[in-house]
Amino acid sequence: MRFAACVVGIVALFAVGIVAAASPGALSVDAQRHVTRFSDALNALSEGASGKRANVQANRALELLVKDISAAGDEALAALAGHYLGESTEPECEILARGARMLPLLMRFTRNPPTVHLPASPVHSRSELIDQINNAERCD
Repeated sequence: MRFAACVVGIVALFAVGIVAAASPGALSVDAQRHVTRFSDALNALSEGASGKRANVQANRALELLVKDISAAGDEALAALAGHYLGESTEPECEILARGARMLPLLMRFTRNPPTVHLPASPVHSRSELIDQINNAERCD
């Protein structure tokens, strides 16, 4: 009897893990790390953090994000797309440069946006980026 209860408990925990991992708006741990690092740095700047240190942190977070060509980097860029990411167009240009492989992530996050603590972009939306990729547009 105890064995059956243990098996049922393990199966239930496994099922809960699968449901949580399969949540459409959820990010992988590595992608969430990028998103958090970048959004924290930008929010610190927008809240009045001044000085060279705050700028260095924001620039470093952007550099790490753009240089990460892994699946987690793709996921983080797609999650951040459509949010205000500072004056740089580098994230949008990187998404366009990565091209078609970004489409499933952009579409996923258009349908089920992840939680990102940044304001919406006044310039770019995920839908616009999808259209630009489909039209083979690139940054100049």
